[in-house]
Amino acid sequence: MLSIEKLTELYNRSIQDDNIYHFERFKKINLDKSYIAGFFDGDGCIYIREQMKHTYTTGFSISQCRTNILNIIKYHYGGTIIPDNRNKQINNNKDTDNNDNNNSDDDSDNSIEENKNTLYNIKQRRNIFCYSNSQPSYRFLLNDIKDTIICKSIQANSLYDFQKYVHHTFEENKEILYQNVRDTNARIIKPNYDISKLNIQYIAGLFDAEGYIHIKKIKKNNHYSGGMYLKLTQKNHPEILYAIRDFMNYGNVCNDIFYHIDTFEKIYDFLNKILPYTIVKYNQILATLTYIESSKLMINKKYNDNVHQIRDLCYKIINKEKHLSEDENMIDFGNQKFIEKEEKEKIEKEEAHKEYIKEIYKQKSENMKGDKNHNYGKEKSIEIKHKMAISHKKNKQSISDEMILQVREDLEKGLRNVDIEEKYNLSRDQVYKIKKGTICISEELTSIEYYENVKNKKCMNKEEQAISKRKVKSDEIIFILEEFLKKKSKTSKDDGPKAILEKVNKKREESNNNKVTIDSVKNVIDNKTIIYQCEVTEEKYTYYQELIQKVKDFKK
Repeated sequence: MLSIEKLTELYNRSIQDDNIYHFERFKKINLDKSYIAGFFDGDGCIYIREQMKHTYTTGFSISQCRTNILNIIKYHYGGTIIPDNRNKQINNNKDTDNNDNNNSDDDSDNSIEENKNTLYNIKQRRNIFCYSNSQPSYRFLLNDIKDTIICKSIQANSLYDFQKYVHHTFEENKEILYQNVRDTNARIIKPNYDISKLNIQYIAGLFDAEGYIHIKKIKKNNHYSGGMYLKLTQKNHPEILYAIRDFMNYGNVCNDIFYHIDTFEKIYDFLNKILPYTIVKYNQILATLTYIESSKLMINKKYNDNVHQIRDLCYKIINKEKHLSEDENMIDFGNQKFIEKEEKEKIEKEEAHKEYIKEIYKQKSENMKGDKNHNYGKEKSIEIKHKMAISHKKNKQSISDEMILQVREDLEKGLRNVDIEEKYNLSRDQVYKIKKGTICISEELTSIEYYENVKNKKCMNKEEQAISKRKVKSDEIIFILEEFLKKKSKTSKDDGPKAILEKVNKKREESNNNKVTIDSVKNVIDNKTIIYQCEVTEEKYTYYQELIQKVKDFKK
């Protein structure tokens, strides 16, 4: 039960402070989907309107006189809060009533009461939370409620399906969905009520939209006391009221219009269950629960002054909340969560598109392999190779003829591809194509004979390719093995691979060749870099085999 101080603070809290309080409650957590569905079933509207033949606009709106719930929904789902057009009609009525009152000299109680009623109606200024085709941000909200909404499920699912055809010309499908929404809103088509979706969160949302709490006012000794009741109205969908009665297992449905509870115990149970999820009627529910709890403080069938004060404050809070109105200068809490959702959706779409493109190219690649390729087994003509070379040349404008010639000279000297890449700042692909002859000098581009020579070059077998890629010559391999066998012991470091490396590089310096790496020496000793029989004489190859065997025996 709230204390007098808490009740006083709640009663004196301004509308803006109250909006901030509820916004902070749901700033970091998402609204329950069932709660939003229940609230939308009460105060929401979905429409698909035909502007002209086969041209439609879609709308998604929530009308409510309190903006606390609208600001929270806007923060999480986007949209715009604007005054309802019904406000203009109310303001026009106000001006008419004021003129009539000024011209009348009747000061009767009836005129005063009528003027109060007019002022009360003006306070019920409503705000509408709306979307349109130009701002289709309702997709996030629609995705969340389409599976939890009950009364307006046909409209929600029709609008969800309609989104698929927005930028397409499926006139027949659009027309069917448009008629579904139009006829359901006009109650020509009866909704499909899936009562299995009903839960306490949904009931809380529906009560926030259509609920009403009333304390019977009986004035005794300047204090208010009496019974109470609550109502949940749903004139267009009485089926949901019967479902709520069966779900709660108490209450009555009156005239197929409202669900009614009138006992303290059941009202307390109902409100206590929905309190954590409510926003619009949160303060009223707190005051009502305190009012009911205060009834237990009766002594000798009487209340003391503190209890009377608590009950009077509760009554005032409930009455104040019903009549609250907000001016148009309300706080804008922004739509940060909605922006984050859009950014996340954008990233997910980009990733999905990348995967889609990747899969397409993968499938194309599979379809071009082997005999599936229309060029499979065909020899490229000299003309095609000529055109390919010209194309490569145009794409490699940074490579001059002089550079190509220098690269060829370095390749003939035995310079490694990696060293050439660093020396001339070329890519691996460029060096490879110069070596292969695909990239050539300008004079050769116009010479078909050059490509004939390239074509007629003898293709190397695997051994020849291995020899061409090998970084040490056959004589150097024999030298490394001989030096290794001179080792005094297996653990000796003085005559190990490093010592051998220095001797090999010293010889290379004399002939201006590149240095050998330690890995090349180790590969020779481990028999990973070998001499092939085709590159040396028979006597030399036999001697090499003997050296290999001696190295293996030495390692044992």
